[in-house]
Amino acid sequence: MYKIRVSDLTIVASNNLPATLQNVHSIKVNASRGEFYLTGSIIDPIYMLKVNTSDLSYTQIDLSSYITHATDDMCFYDNGTVCKVFVGGEQFYGTEPYCGVVIETTNSNALSAIHIKPSYGLFIDGVKVYSASLDGYIQTFSALDPTNVSTFVLEGYAPNEVMATSTGRTFLTHWDATN
Repeated sequence: MYKIRVSDLTIVASNNLPATLQNVHSIKVNASRGEFYLTGSIIDPIYMLKVNTSDLSYTQIDLSSYITHATDDMCFYDNGTVCKVFVGGEQFYGTEPYCGVVIETTNSNALSAIHIKPSYGLFIDGVKVYSASLDGYIQTFSALDPTNVSTFVLEGYAPNEVMATSTGRTFLTHWDATN
């Protein structure tokens, strides 16, 4: 990892990724906390790094008890007091009925399962989290209470990306492996 001063392209900090996270699959920046979050691709053990933006030091968080094959889209909710990072999995974890995990970065990185279907990614609009699930499902839950999940079916579509606008409209992209 490199922190580069844009004005003169000078490297001002650097740090090596740990051996457990050599293939970054997703990244989200939380500028208000001065940190960013990284997850690995499907060939790595499933870890998330919480990285300090000033010196690139990090905390490594093991997610492998909750998900396999982390998605390439994660999201976070931060109200200034509580920060929760939401990561989905593309496959069920063993025989468990969940495919998501929430990491409370402001609570010693506490982990909790989210009972959602396998997902292509998690997206947030305000406090509403969307999961673009496989097989035509969109699931939603509140960032404040991820135990209450609503499921909607889009026949014939495989939602991949979700975007909500400030006017209350929601847009989806369709994953088609043939394109």
